[in-house]
Amino acid sequence: EKVPRLVYSEYCPWSLFDANCGVTKSSYTHTGTVTAISSNSRTISADVFSSGSHDVGYFQDGEINFTSGLNNGESRSMRVHSDGSVTVRLPFFKTISVNDTFTVYAGCDKIGETCNDRFNNYINFLGFEHIPKPEDLYTP
Repeated sequence: EKVPRLVYSEYCPWSLFDANCGVTKSSYTHTGTVTAISSNSRTISADVFSSGSHDVGYFQDGEINFTSGLNNGESRSMRVHSDGSVTVRLPFFKTISVNDTFTVYAGCDKIGETCNDRFNNYINFLGFEHIPKPEDLYTP
């Protein structure tokens, strides 16, 4: 068990979709089909990632899980969500092909604004947004 259990931080300590967070995973689950892949298998393009479908950054820190192809059942967290594509933190070991299908989940950066605006879940946010920085406290 972590000691101390809770630490005062501007970021929320809960994991997205866990019981403490309270956000329902199925409400933020989307499906997609690969339309293009980078040569290093880290950047994946699909229509579901376009800014017309979701705001840029919506899937950042989320998860992608392949449901077909050589990577069926494999998942990775996403580091970047730009218009039309995502970049995963670690590459997939097997080749990703155009038309492979996947399930993708929204991400959370653990700040209050995202919790409120994206998930309408500020009531469960346990970050402390207004903690003064040390330089503010000790500056004459």
